[in-house]
Amino acid sequence: MRISPIEDLNAEGFSTLTTQAHRMYKATATGLTTVGLLFSNVL
Repeated sequence: MRISPIEDLNAEGFSTLTTQAHRMYKATATGLTTVGLLFSNVL
């Protein structure tokens, strides 16, 4: 079963988007954790 070029492109685009979203999520989570640690040290 051959995937059409358009479907192929969609699949690649989707995986790229999810990868970027995952990276952003991880970066945000790391940032929040760092801020949380800083605040707990101040308090």
